[in-house]
Amino acid sequence: MRRLIVLGLFAALAALGVLFAVPAGAAPLRVNGQIAYTLFDQDGVPHVFVANPDGENANELPVDGASPSVWSPGGGQILLTVCCPSGAPKPAIINADGTGFNLLNVSGLPADGVLVCRAWSPDASQLLCQFGGTGPDHSLDGIYTIRVSDGAVLKRLTVNPYPPTGNFGGGDIPGDYSPDGSQFVFMRAKPGAGPAPDRNQSGALFVENIDGTGLHQITPYGLANSHDHASESWSPDGNEILFATDHPNSTGGQLDVVHPDGTGLRPIPLHVGGDYSFAFAPGWSPDGTKIIFALFTGTGRSGKGADEGIYTANADGSDLTQTTGGGGYDLPDWGEHALTP
Repeated sequence: MRRLIVLGLFAALAALGVLFAVPAGAAPLRVNGQIAYTLFDQDGVPHVFVANPDGENANELPVDGASPSVWSPGGGQILLTVCCPSGAPKPAIINADGTGFNLLNVSGLPADGVLVCRAWSPDASQLLCQFGGTGPDHSLDGIYTIRVSDGAVLKRLTVNPYPPTGNFGGGDIPGDYSPDGSQFVFMRAKPGAGPAPDRNQSGALFVENIDGTGLHQITPYGLANSHDHASESWSPDGNEILFATDHPNSTGGQLDVVHPDGTGLRPIPLHVGGDYSFAFAPGWSPDGTKIIFALFTGTGRSGKGADEGIYTANADGSDLTQTTGGGGYDLPDWGEHALTP
């Protein structure tokens, strides 16, 4: 799985719309638009594509070395993390048609650290980002909010209690904002015991208010995917958080949902076929009726006959449909239908 090698570079370097005036848990009707995804070529270089949900009309954006890709509210722009011709990975924004590339000049954090932004606030004014130092000092590692207009750091939201050690990258990895913008979800990884803490590391999901208060754990350690391709997606109605587990098996893709208060944990069955599958990087469609995710399939853990692609399904796991295949993929995202003047 070449994708994991490239994403490991990110981990090693890091050592790591409109304003919705609606009550908590609610969201206005949104219309499904195109999807964005990253495809890694044979040399491990990521390329970002925009396509229809069925995979048709794929268009590569004119930027290399960028991942992941996250749609803005309203579907007009895509958030990227660009790595690394002249320094550490940094966030950038590009229009969905490939124009208007803008590398954010983030002030308030060391320039030699890694900054990976993974979510837009519902009003598109802020980004939810993970910072990781590349040297021995990890005192600033954690999750921050960044202002889109000028790259200014607005607030530090978490302090990473498990700094990198050995091959364990550690880190608090941001997932998503709640639909009303009042909370966010993130994954916290902690190392395992012994000489190789990365081999039995584990992750848990936490929810926190966007002002930095109210931190609470919503899944036990060891359930959520604990690596740098972890991602969580808040349902458009605010009721559930979708995430991938760390446990592949022979009957499904191992996606789960949980309520923001930690209740209602349940799997979404994905009847993939074969004897091995591993789903990761899931997200909701804008209207909440479907999900999108990357899926690795093969014969046993050796990966014999392996394939990796982007899939969609109904929110209950039915109507599993392959959109792309035949390569290494990362963090697909489903955008809103962009309104035209």
